[in-house]
Parts: sequence; C-alpha cells; structure tokens
Amino acid sequence: MKTILFDLDGTIIDSAESITRSAQYALEKFGISVNDLKELYPFIGPPLVDSFMKFYGFSEQDAMLATQYYRDRYAVKGIYETKLYGGVEDMLRSVKNLGYKIAITTSKNEPHSIMILEYHKIASLFDTISGGNADGTCATKRDVVEKALKRLGVTDDERKNETWLVGDRIFDIEGARQCAVRPVGVSYGFAPQGELESLNPEFIAKSPEDITRYFKLQ
Repeated sequence: MKTILFDLDGTIIDSAESITRSAQYALEKFGISVNDLKELYPFIGPPLVDSFMKFYGFSEQDAMLATQYYRDRYAVKGIYETKLYGGVEDMLRSVKNLGYKIAITTSKNEPHSIMILEYHKIASLFDTISGGNADGTCATKRDVVEKALKRLGVTDDERKNETWLVGDRIFDIEGARQCAVRPVGVSYGFAPQGELESLNPEFIAKSPEDITRYFKLQ
C-alpha cells in the first residue's frame, strides 16, 4: 500500500488570512494589538499553544486560553477565509487515481480541519483526516502522523518505503523523519526562503502539478 500524507496549511489550503486574523483576535483579548498581519505568519504551522508561549511569552495557562479565543473566532469566520490552492483538487484526484491512499496530517484542530475540507468539497477524497485534539493535545506533527498511520494500518515496511509526507515547513520535514516516512517539500507555501532546501527532502515541488508528476514516477 502506497500512502501520501498531506499537510493542510500551506500545502492544500492558503490559510494565511484565517490564521493571522484569528491570532490577532486572540491577542486583542489580552490587550495586545498587532496591526500588520504579516507579523503573525509564524503562527502558520506549529501548534497554537506553543506559538503563544514562544512568540508572546504567555504562560501555558494563558496560551491555552488564547488558543480557545483563537478557535472561537476560527470556527465562525476563519474556516471561510481559507482558499484552496489552484490545481490542488486535480492533483489529489490524480494521485488517488494512481492508487495511492491519501490523508491529511495537520496540527490544526481536527474538527476544524474536517470543516475546512468539507467547505472546499474535498473531504471525501481523503482516507483519513488526522489533526490535533479539541483539548489541544496530540498537536505535534509527529502525533498526527502517527495517528494517521495507525488509522490506515500502515506497516513498518510500508512506512519506510512506500509512505510520504508532503508539506511546506520544517515541521513537516522533521515530522516525516521522526516517523520514518519519506519527506517531500512544497515551495509554494509559507516556508522562509532556503528553509526546505536546508533540510534536504527527497523532492521539492514548486506547484501541485509537480506533486502529481513526482508521484507518477514512484
């Protein structure tokens, strides 16, 4: 069984507006005003609790509360501020037709991830959608990858030889290696220049069409 695990933010969807506006809203609850949404781009990718603690010095308790504020807004508005990258739906259908199982592995809250994919009418293409728990646990890339592999029944041999993780950030490449699956990067997401190249994934796709071409050869 050949399996492709896809990151969500920066790989399947452009979520910059939804994440930064929701982070802005959460910070405002603590009296912190951020006018330039680009300052909040570091929130795209890592678990939210970690981001509030790392970038704004929140205690774990405050970070958990900020994450709840974030999700309150995200559930009402953020989901509908996401955009599907051009060519992604065709790519997903193509790799499915090639016989691959496909899954989402994201640190984003799993219920919200499902809602986003349903909003864009592509949820049914995935064999499983693995995200963080609603209580903030199971939110690292390693956690959600392991959960997806277990749900799909991927064996150790299949994991090493016939399973890939496709993502746009350092968290994806490192998470793939931590779980002994093969890393593939995408350069059209949110990685700073040179980040993916420094990590030496098996392949770096410049577009969803590149992803299709790569997996046709595997």
